[in-house]
Amino acid sequence: MFAAFPDYTHEIHHVIHAGEGITAVVVCRGTFTGQLDVGGHVLTGTGKAFARPYVKVLQFDEHGLVLHDHQHLDRLGLIDDVLPSA
Repeated sequence: MFAAFPDYTHEIHHVIHAGEGITAVVVCRGTFTGQLDVGGHVLTGTGKAFARPYVKVLQFDEHGLVLHDHQHLDRLGLIDDVLPSA
């Protein structure tokens, strides 16, 4: 995915700590200039930019190392943002 969006960045907006984990609201941004393989179909960059919020959930072990990293992003919405309008 990073090859498709070489200027990809993310910005943490809010973090909630609970027990042995955190939940964060993050906004990712990028411009679709590379190629993206979507289920065997390769999409070519359009030069369109996107900004999408997502939720990241991290669970840590007793040493502070990440055990689980779950990200919840509206991928269909992201694809819709960067493809040409119909």
